[in-house]
Amino acid sequence: MANYVENHISFYGNKEVHALTAEVNRRLKETPDIPTVLYGTSFADDAEALKKMGAIYVDEANGEFGDEAEICLKSDNNAPEQLENHLIWFYSKVDPTVVMCNYYAHCNGDFIGVRYKFVSKSKIKTIEEYRSTAENVVFAMDLSDYEDEEEDHITWHTLSDRHFDLNELVRERLITSYPDKAQNFRR
Repeated sequence: MANYVENHISFYGNKEVHALTAEVNRRLKETPDIPTVLYGTSFADDAEALKKMGAIYVDEANGEFGDEAEICLKSDNNAPEQLENHLIWFYSKVDPTVVMCNYYAHCNGDFIGVRYKFVSKSKIKTIEEYRSTAENVVFAMDLSDYEDEEEDHITWHTLSDRHFDLNELVRERLITSYPDKAQNFRR
């Protein structure tokens, strides 16, 4: 069974930030080698990828990397925090007020998370929430078929709702703690 994390990395900033995201995705579609496009070089092995990205990327994207609004990629077992740091540092050179969000989830529903990052006073700031899923995630719309089982079950729809609520919680904490970043969510 597959074991990866889906990462949906969005950037909130000026027009140049949005143009940069579109360009990154154009390049990823041309050359679907994440290290080459995002770091300018290939990694020697998984150990180097883990060190530089915080996770090993999974080459299962099939050319689907995102659009003008977000970079989508798959990573092995973890959300790639070092890659996020690399991206937010680079994007902050284009727009010092940019905020990055990685809306990530395990492919089997084992966990969900939201991580916001931005640069302030030459340091990367992170606000994150992560939740493990205690229940088994199923495709059913009606859970009555699972009532007799000992394990708890939830639907993907319910997990998606929890993920949305988690994002709202983290976003509100970001805006409350750093009100100057609120402007990015109105652009």
